[in-house]
Amino acid sequence: MLTNKSPFPPNDGSSLAMNSMVRGFVLAGCEVSLLVMNTSKHRKDPNDLPDDLTSQVEMRFVNLNNRPSPVTGFFNLFSKESYIVSRFKHQGYAEALQNWLEEKEFDIVQIEGLTPCHYIELIRSKSKAKLINRAHNVEHLIWLRTAMYESNFFKAAYLQIQANRLKRFELERLTLFDALVPITPIDRAMFKSLGLKLPMLSAYCALNFENLEIEDWTGKPDFFFVGAFDWQPNLQGMRWFLKEVWPLVLQSQSDAQIHVLGRHCPADIVSAPNVVVYDDILDAKKFYSQHKILVVPLRSGSGLRIKIVEGMSMGKAVVTTSIGVEGIAAEPGVEIKLANDPKTFAVEMIDLYTNPKVAKHMGRKAQEFAEKHFNQNEVSRELIQFYQSL
Repeated sequence: MLTNKSPFPPNDGSSLAMNSMVRGFVLAGCEVSLLVMNTSKHRKDPNDLPDDLTSQVEMRFVNLNNRPSPVTGFFNLFSKESYIVSRFKHQGYAEALQNWLEEKEFDIVQIEGLTPCHYIELIRSKSKAKLINRAHNVEHLIWLRTAMYESNFFKAAYLQIQANRLKRFELERLTLFDALVPITPIDRAMFKSLGLKLPMLSAYCALNFENLEIEDWTGKPDFFFVGAFDWQPNLQGMRWFLKEVWPLVLQSQSDAQIHVLGRHCPADIVSAPNVVVYDDILDAKKFYSQHKILVVPLRSGSGLRIKIVEGMSMGKAVVTTSIGVEGIAAEPGVEIKLANDPKTFAVEMIDLYTNPKVAKHMGRKAQEFAEKHFNQNEVSRELIQFYQSL
């Protein structure tokens, strides 16, 4: 597996998705090798590999200092490449990949997302393995939607240019794989509508429910949000929420608080009324367990919102948008609360806040839904069968 960050510890959505994939392969009896881009943004320690995986997982790290800057972003305009992915071309990573392919014969080489797709030709020249792309999103769609909600004209224009370049890169690169594994059926349908004809199997981010704790719904419900603010969809969504939705909630429930966990939280969110911000912590699951109602006010993005899957699996009531629930076939009003305009979003939050029994029941239904659709054993079994058929 080629990854743009380490899956360990799983302290954000994409690392949780990759962590789930690794554990699923190990449960299926596979020997797994990880070549990790250890970027400056997501720098992690190679020693973070959990003890229970050391016998079947080998990780090698290549440090990359590819932090974006206004200068390099500006000069990128005079090229034809998407700045979003061009920053991940790295000679040291290519050399490490070549060395590993020459040392060992692999059955499958799985690339996580788009950023390691620069190395397809190298893999083909050094390995007979089947080449798989695990598509966490329809990547260019995220940036198109982000541009749509960007209020600054120049930023919106820049994002639109990058999204168009990324779409070209995405479609050109994905045609070179033996198979594609989108994270949701919606993404699979989107890729097919864009003309991709290679074999596809949608495979959710799966969870192990054997040791999952049952939510304790004692005490008064409260709200919480989880998401890194260096990811534009999270930042845009939270700013919309605090400006348009949160004041309506506070008009009705002046004592309500929202607990926010996410790195790089900007000052305007920190200083917003009745918002409690926490430093980024490794044990996000503990944070989930301490709060009751998950708020996911996304207006852009693509793929699967892993934080919603994790929240549902832990018996949380969730309030989100149509974009947030995309790819999750939960029943609105039963297993999840769904709202797209500020007034409805606030009403749904207040309903859960003032009716703990309703919130508790929804959390239970959400957990049942998650266990049925995101079970690690079933997802891994189906994925291995798909790979064996190629």
